Amino acid sequence: VLTLRSIHEQLTHLLSSQEQQELNMSQVFRPFTGLNPILYNPFTKPLWDAAVVQFSRVLSPIEQKVASVLKRHIQDVEGNLQQLLWEFHHYKDLIKRPAISKEMLSQRETLLAQLTRSIKQINEDFNARTNAVDKPNVPKGKNLPNIVNVIIYVRQLEARVEDSINMTNAVLNDLSNYEAFKRNANETLNELKSWRKDHFEDWSSQMSDMINSHSQPLSLSINSCIMELKSDKLKVNYNERLVTLLREVRMLSALGFAIPRNIQETAKTAKKFYRHGIVLEQVAHFYNTIDQQMIMSQKPMMITSARAFEALIVRPKENTKGHHGITKVTWDNPEELENYIERLQEAAKKLTSENRMLRQYHKNICEKVQQLMHLDLLRKHQQWKDCYMDIKHILTAVFNQGYSYELMAGWRRHWDYQLYKSLEHQYQSGLEALNTNIAEIKVELVFRLVSHMDQR
Repeated sequence: VLTLRSIHEQLTHLLSSQEQQELNMSQVFRPFTGLNPILYNPFTKPLWDAAVVQFSRVLSPIEQKVASVLKRHIQDVEGNLQQLLWEFHHYKDLIKRPAISKEMLSQRETLLAQLTRSIKQINEDFNARTNAVDKPNVPKGKNLPNIVNVIIYVRQLEARVEDSINMTNAVLNDLSNYEAFKRNANETLNELKSWRKDHFEDWSSQMSDMINSHSQPLSLSINSCIMELKSDKLKVNYNERLVTLLREVRMLSALGFAIPRNIQETAKTAKKFYRHGIVLEQVAHFYNTIDQQMIMSQKPMMITSARAFEALIVRPKENTKGHHGITKVTWDNPEELENYIERLQEAAKKLTSENRMLRQYHKNICEKVQQLMHLDLLRKHQQWKDCYMDIKHILTAVFNQGYSYELMAGWRRHWDYQLYKSLEHQYQSGLEALNTNIAEIKVELVFRLVSHMDQR
């Protein structure tokens, strides 16, 4: 019943309203008058068979017209294999009918030839990409691990091959070359599935070896210290490869792969402390780079906060010293770990805020000094003096926040030198422009006449 209704629906889709009237489409279901699909049984089967035969006779003149319409419709998409494949699959109930199938022999052979070339191309592309020397050269998805990229790529090829077989079997199975095509496609499909399975097993074996490695195990020992200092660099004992493993396990599980138990356990432990590991990595990066973020002349001013932060790194517990710089906080105490991370974040936040504040003061003074460099000392003496006083007020404000003269000495020395340079620049500019800036001086020359009597 579904097939018959599908045929009727496709006919009405392909034919215009006028063509449907001319071909008497409204009468095609008349042979089924009086038959109830729900009451289909061995006793009513002969009646149904007779009705289907009569239905086919009624369709015979309609099929001739539909075949020509369908041929034109198919020819429009022959350049696009996927679209062509979809059209054949969509109209398969019509194309399977003997009269239409015969009329569309050329189009069906064209589809088979294109599918044969497509399978060959898939084979060549797969072999070229997977036979790379170092690793498979497959299209990369955004933020996807390599193993997932490879498997998704192969799965896509499998889907294309499966569609080529499943979507055409009903409309091409009577062609002479179809069996050879189907055999070749199935061989390609089996090769793809086998390679995908082997690649997953290689990944599983590699991960298991890394987990069981004695030198650098890919696992998180919950009894190990969370961080350690090496060559003045802070390192978190949370292997970055675990982050990738978490994504790989999650995505491969979603793709239907059975992940080995030891890998699942490792991923489970890594996931439990993933959030802590990310936060600690941020803290470690801050510790390793804060020196570069500080202004050189301001470093002595931040010594107290910096030492407090470093002390928290080296001695996380009160009255406890780490062995060779190794902290005593471990992964196996979640409550203590949470508390320690909060203290670390608070210390890092305090140090960051202080550095940001001092940098802002530095920037403000820098802007004032730049103004002094471009402010004419002779003509705008009062503005120059006001700007200089603003700098003094900033320095006083910093001092009032608890920074001693000793700690500020280097920073003040830096700005004293910058002020000296701006003053020197103004003196040089003033001397060079003295003749144009000096006020006009009036000079009177008086000549007196002296008589002969005065000379005597």
